[in-house]
Amino acid sequence: MNRVGIEFHDFDNMDLFQAIYGIASINGFDDVSWHNDAMPCMERVFQFETKPNVTVKIWIDWKNPNYSDFAELRASGQWKQIAIDELNEREDSMYCFHFDSAIDAILHLRNVINKYE
Repeated sequence: MNRVGIEFHDFDNMDLFQAIYGIASINGFDDVSWHNDAMPCMERVFQFETKPNVTVKIWIDWKNPNYSDFAELRASGQWKQIAIDELNEREDSMYCFHFDSAIDAILHLRNVINKYE
């Protein structure tokens, strides 16, 4: 079982998480879900010899926005079910893109991976 099932045993968006993780995991992403976070996530650290590392995190929010820590942002459309966040070595967000469509998120993820590989 992935960490998401242990850390978020009542998570209502497992199908979306597994769909994204199925693609992400074959591209080097690990399920790093932790129950103290607002939602499950996966990440990959891109390591470079001559420049700072970049961490890409993919956050999958609750299907029911009422369960989300970002319910107001979800209602306003500022936060979606999927967030792909590119973090610098200090873990500061450099770029964060939000999606409700798994297909759109996967296409964007492909571009992010290509940028750092």
